[in-house]
Amino acid sequence: MTPFNGSARLLREPLVMTLVFNQRLTVEWADATSLECFGADIVGRPCREALCKRSEPCARCIVRDCFADGQVHTAESEVRLNGNRRRILKRTARPAEFRPNGSPHYVKEIMEDITPVRIYGTTMRAIKQQAPLIAGQRFFNVLALRLCKVLKAHMVFIASFDAAHERAHTIATAKRSELAPDFDYPIFPAPCRRLLDAALLSHPSGAARFYPECSWLQQSQISGYVGVLLKGSEGKPIGALTTLFRQDIGDLELIEALLVLFARPAARALEQLLNQRRLEQYRHITATSNDLLALLDHNFIHQIVNRAYAAFHGLTSAQIVGRSMSSLFGSEFFDKSIRPAGEKCFQGQQSSLQIWTPDADQTRRCLEMVFYPHFEKGANRIKGAVLCAKDITRSKKLEANL
Repeated sequence: MTPFNGSARLLREPLVMTLVFNQRLTVEWADATSLECFGADIVGRPCREALCKRSEPCARCIVRDCFADGQVHTAESEVRLNGNRRRILKRTARPAEFRPNGSPHYVKEIMEDITPVRIYGTTMRAIKQQAPLIAGQRFFNVLALRLCKVLKAHMVFIASFDAAHERAHTIATAKRSELAPDFDYPIFPAPCRRLLDAALLSHPSGAARFYPECSWLQQSQISGYVGVLLKGSEGKPIGALTTLFRQDIGDLELIEALLVLFARPAARALEQLLNQRRLEQYRHITATSNDLLALLDHNFIHQIVNRAYAAFHGLTSAQIVGRSMSSLFGSEFFDKSIRPAGEKCFQGQQSSLQIWTPDADQTRRCLEMVFYPHFEKGANRIKGAVLCAKDITRSKKLEANL
């Protein structure tokens, strides 16, 4: 059974190779990485055969140009490495040693693998053309489809985790380059349980055998698996970007590097989407609640209020947001009756009180108020207070009559 490859070190160092050429454009020396990627027999072979696999000289050769003018030359080209791996290389040729007449005696060429960066850039440009805003459902649909096509994967999906990290729900699912229905699954028997600790998890082959209790992995007959953890702005896991292959993975390093690059925009978009959904749920709850709800800053200025709070004061929400509580209740009454409870809340303590509004006797209302500290997200600093109030006038009057 192939051992799994999980690592908290997300991005590998880019592949860099160094060769030295003589004036006959023959490989004079090659480092170990070059020998591994192009073959141990490249030393002594012409440049066009060793790197470009051509029988005739290239139309433009940066090594030949460097010998001609003694200047540094750069180019990008696609080459085929051992194992039939295609790579986009950034190639830089510079003089390594000069002859007495000032012409280069040797030229050193440094080749850096920029394949992941180029594919990432091309894919993101294509995604932005179809989904201009990196937020919302469309972004995830296009991302999953593009990755499925580029990586030739059986399935690609982006999933969000619940707060307890017990279940996952896919936000977008692409299967064989087509959108597929989303699904829920328990995290424990799935690879996500290891992904939570590893941040980057890979199974080049035999992935399904590691998770015999994961039914959807077994049914899909998955062999290759690569997943990357998505973290929110606070550094906490919020989801995963997963690629599944029915065949063994032949170019694991490339897929890992690409997923790590796509993890950042995917995590940012996922956090935005989850926050947007929470905000919509909050707005729905506050809009339909009979309780009087308001969000206040340290100066008791209304930041958010619901309809019930606005209706109690005979105003609209827009007329209240930006105004202080003292302007609604009167400064003298507010300072005497309400401010002490609010100040206590700003010190981190929940506080409550009952007040009769300072209106004429026939319109006086009794409010039961509770102040809750409102902490800044990801910090222990109090930003303001959440006020939850109930109109208990009727019960108070019935109590008095009894």
